[in-house]
Amino acid sequence: DAPSYVELLDLLAVECDGMSGASLAGVARAAASRALERAVTSFAGHSDSSTDEPPDGSSMMDCLVTTEDFEKAIEDVFDSAKGSSYEEDDAEGKPEEKKITEAK
Repeated sequence: DAPSYVELLDLLAVECDGMSGASLAGVARAAASRALERAVTSFAGHSDSSTDEPPDGSSMMDCLVTTEDFEKAIEDVFDSAKGSSYEEDDAEGKPEEKKITEAK
């Protein structure tokens, strides 16, 4: 059962609390990329090379971004931020000072 728009926004608000605008944009891009990859893989796996028609049952609905796409994208963004020298906002929503660390 798909969540409503409000339920999805609530989930994103909770899970992405303290993220910068750039990180939120990264989540949206990663979720959309996951949906597109899934749709292309599904389409390619069902295509018939003898015709230019799309396979039966294939539609743009295959490219909908799901809650799981967003959850995985959030994980990816947090994982990629672990190795960086940039820190997100603190728990009170105040930007923390950037701490530059040298890669060893």
